[in-house]
Amino acid sequence: MTTTTGSTSRTAPALVPDDDGHPPARHFLAPQSMGRRLVWATLLAVLVVWSMRGAGVSPGTLGGGDARTKMAEFLSEFVHPELGLSYLAEVGSAAIETLHISITSLVIGILIGAPLSLFAASNLSTGAGSGLPRWQRALRFAPYWVARGILNLLRAIPELVWALIFITAVGLGPFAGALAIGIHAGGLLGKLWAEQLEGVDPAPVDAVRLLGVGRLGVASLAVVPQARRNLISLGMYQWECNVRAATIVGFVGAGGIGQQVDVSIRLFRYSETSTLILTILVMVFAADALSTVVRRALR
Repeated sequence: MTTTTGSTSRTAPALVPDDDGHPPARHFLAPQSMGRRLVWATLLAVLVVWSMRGAGVSPGTLGGGDARTKMAEFLSEFVHPELGLSYLAEVGSAAIETLHISITSLVIGILIGAPLSLFAASNLSTGAGSGLPRWQRALRFAPYWVARGILNLLRAIPELVWALIFITAVGLGPFAGALAIGIHAGGLLGKLWAEQLEGVDPAPVDAVRLLGVGRLGVASLAVVPQARRNLISLGMYQWECNVRAATIVGFVGAGGIGQQVDVSIRLFRYSETSTLILTILVMVFAADALSTVVRRALR
């Protein structure tokens, strides 16, 4: 478009489509964009205020006199952790039990998640084949949807709920905790590993599939070798999560150091609570450091 002012003329820059043929993007300060952003910001603010009211958020209650008194009482004992040798021996035993739960639950999670991830990865499904009738292609994709559904179910139920279920089945103790965390970990690992398997280079996968190799052969020859580092890294991260989860399930009687934390808080032994929390921090930091070492070794 050309505009003329006096004896001078200039050509206004044209809005041309981009390289992909898409129309040019509007400037973020354009009235239409500003109005849309204002609407979304208003909706977000309403959602936040509605959620805080529903959650009973009350800063005045948190800073009230009774709350300050209880918090001061808690902190006065918390800063003096219990360091008696007999009690430290009990804490050490509970920490080892927590470690046992985390490792056992990781094994259970791998045994569940590894096979399901092979069926939940779309590039390993055998449903491809445009020459087949639609119902046959859908039938071949059935294991994919079944595996996805099982993984969704396993990870949708929190570890605490699984712990309560298994406590009724096998009784109180670390075995119930290991089963609860392992079932949930299996759902998480299966989903995350399936996504890693789907993200590999498809060329080797297609080459191996053209040789007539089945799902297991394609996975072992072309898919898993490409994703091996990420799979191991996710497994180590899941172990870190299991260490923390093993602490939580102890509050419902599923063993580990969390059970002692629950007892110490219920009996108002805050100095013992301090020792237990410090022990949990050491365990989490140690698990994180070990995971970092393993990830760097895989680079």
